[in-house]
Amino acid sequence: MIRHLTSESNYESIIKDGFIKPRKKSDRECGTVSFEKLNGNNVLVDIFREEKYFRDGEKVVGILIDDEELNKEGFNVYYTNSSSVISRQESKYTTKYEHITRFFGDESNTDYIKIGEYVHVEGEIPTRFIKNIEFY
Repeated sequence: MIRHLTSESNYESIIKDGFIKPRKKSDRECGTVSFEKLNGNNVLVDIFREEKYFRDGEKVVGILIDDEELNKEGFNVYYTNSSSVISRQESKYTTKYEHITRFFGDESNTDYIKIGEYVHVEGEIPTRFIKNIEFY
């Protein structure tokens, strides 16, 4: 299972449009939707809340999708690996290592370890693939 984090206002747009839109900004993630491999904790939710702009009282929304189902349906799903310098350098997309400065560069930090690896899915993802919604 993978989790896409967004704001309540963006979530409302996703439901209205019928799909999760890929990133448009011209960078490494352009054309993809970013996810965290679900890892049974909310460390990344807290980081997301601190880094993104939210209206007063607006919650973070976690959209849970079965990545196995996306694979079976023919989506291009890219699983990142941040376990070594080489794997991070060779990664086509951003890995969870982008948050290492929050943990003073300590890869053995318990909270850093708890963040799930990043998963990037190319293209629009229809809402029919949503398995669960969580509000934080």
